[in-house]
Amino acid sequence: MSLPSDILSEARKVAVVPDINAKWPTLQGISERVFKHNSYDDIARAIKKEDMEDPTAAYMFSVVMAYTLMLIPMFSSHYFDFHSEIPQDLNEREGFTDLTWSFIRGALTMNKIESRHLEVLVTGVQERKNHNKNPFFDTMEVGQYCDGVAFSGKDQVFLAEASQIQNAKADKRHQDQYKLARGLRDSWLSQMKSICREAVPPRDFAVFGSCTYKDESKLLQLDFQGAFRLCQFDSFLIPLEKKEFGRRMNLAVQSCLKLASRIEQQIIMRRLASPASFDKQQQLSDALCKTPVTTATPTKPKKGSVSK
Repeated sequence: MSLPSDILSEARKVAVVPDINAKWPTLQGISERVFKHNSYDDIARAIKKEDMEDPTAAYMFSVVMAYTLMLIPMFSSHYFDFHSEIPQDLNEREGFTDLTWSFIRGALTMNKIESRHLEVLVTGVQERKNHNKNPFFDTMEVGQYCDGVAFSGKDQVFLAEASQIQNAKADKRHQDQYKLARGLRDSWLSQMKSICREAVPPRDFAVFGSCTYKDESKLLQLDFQGAFRLCQFDSFLIPLEKKEFGRRMNLAVQSCLKLASRIEQQIIMRRLASPASFDKQQQLSDALCKTPVTTATPTKPKKGSVSK
């Protein structure tokens, strides 16, 4: 998951991030008012005073709402109604859906990027597994599923994997990192092939992902410059305690808005790609044929199975 420092510096230049304070002019003012407090209760009171017509305020409110039932009973969780900390026995789906994904999804939505979560099929993996198979004679394989996906049309431009927030197994970190890296590479290849059918792809063509282990979410990008380059460009920590809520939430909001801006910029670059002539399409196709093929991803043990 790491690169040499010189290559890492170059890889991080992909999809240079716009200034989120310039893009969202009210962000700084709302942050100063809301995050002058650190405790959850003070932040909840402060955010409710903001104008919910403002997308930045609405985003922050949705994050705060995920932690308590008292704000909007029909749609909220209720962890902080009964606890001062997130419960230790929270399962993987609860932690990802209620907490981690609320930060990421809200930022994506602010940037008009569609997303889905929980067991979403990764189309690039499915294509790779069935490459050169004849559907009339061969058994078609199902691709892998991931915890969260962001779309641009049919393109899956962002993939997310997550473990339990508390008490995650140590091997889960490595399994998810490996699975995510392979999934991103398959997605990159699938989307590059699709674009090359009609346009010249952007030079800094990239896909993005997040890998959450316990309370930390690492934000990643993958591109290709003679070799596939996977680098971490940011991370954030999920707030778990009422008394230490504000600092983590503030930094998480900033990181997720920057992530969404990177993805949005990549989408815009693709839409502005120049049309490719037939000769150019052939050149691009030949180049893609020389791109290293993704090897098979190790299978995950089935739940309930007993190892011998």
